[in-house]
Amino acid sequence: MVWITVLLVAFCLIAMIFPLLPSNSWLFNIFTYPRIQIICIQMVTVVIVFATYGAEKWTIIFAVLMLTNVLLIFRIIKPYTRLGKKELLDLDDTVETKTTLSLLIWNVYQFNQQYQPFIQLVKEKNPDLLLLCETNEWWTNQLQEIRDRYPYHQEVPLENTYGMCLYSRHPCNDVQVKSLVGEDVPSIRATITLEGQHQIAVFGIHPIPPYPAYSTSKAPKDAELLLIAQEVSAAKHPCIVFGDMNDVAWSNLTTAFQKISRLLDPRRGRGIMPTFHAKIPLMRIPIDQIFCSSDFRLIDIKRMPAMGSDHFPIFVTLALTTKASITQTLDMSHPNQQDQQLAEERIAEGLALA
Repeated sequence: MVWITVLLVAFCLIAMIFPLLPSNSWLFNIFTYPRIQIICIQMVTVVIVFATYGAEKWTIIFAVLMLTNVLLIFRIIKPYTRLGKKELLDLDDTVETKTTLSLLIWNVYQFNQQYQPFIQLVKEKNPDLLLLCETNEWWTNQLQEIRDRYPYHQEVPLENTYGMCLYSRHPCNDVQVKSLVGEDVPSIRATITLEGQHQIAVFGIHPIPPYPAYSTSKAPKDAELLLIAQEVSAAKHPCIVFGDMNDVAWSNLTTAFQKISRLLDPRRGRGIMPTFHAKIPLMRIPIDQIFCSSDFRLIDIKRMPAMGSDHFPIFVTLALTTKASITQTLDMSHPNQQDQQLAEERIAEGLALA
């Protein structure tokens, strides 16, 4: 019991200190992901310490440190719980709907071969737009029925877990596949035309995760997301960015991404909705995300059932409206020169490591 207590105390202290250190190493940043789990572990550890050692001076100091950290972490994640303020407003009678757009996002997990449940889900939900990550040649061979239903598509099958496919029932123009950070790590952008007149710029992304098997630094991931943010900031049409972002909604990087892109997060104020790891309930975190410009209102966002992958699919329905940009704004300041300079430095660092 003593050793278990020592290990728990050490873990809690590391989880508190490491995220505060100015490092891009995966080791120091990994603790920013499981914020909810860390809160639970720290609370349980405080109880164990007091039950084992009583109210000693060091146990009281430890409890104060942990409870303070719990409050700080909860402040970070609160906006993404139902206690937070909604950033993307619900569709209501105060705005006029131009058109609607439904999207299905899923990281299929390259080695998962359960494609039939996905095809059935597509038939049931009938989304306008599909984005699939980790699609290899085997997966694209199984998706003929999807191609038949979605005449506009861009498939990039790869065997390195970074394959990507975009399927649309609406016409797509200016379709581009770019590898912004590193070779064979594609992102897809396209302009979707709805009802022959409404154009929407969409960006499908799946950056490199900050994990030793892929990258020992978070810099390449940060660089790709910030490069996409810069593209969005220069776009002339309403924008949507979606995919497996390998980053949690409450990270400093996501804040920088939103500040530069001016995109809204529909998850804020509606629940955390963790999407990974589908097979390990106690380790779930929200890394599959969607962001959209203030031209939209939210009709619905739901996590779909697991289908063999380590990620859950997400189904989102948006309304393109006439007054949405007037009635809702991003609850943070516009990027200043210092923000832009910091973004450029982080992009340069990520490109150097790619």
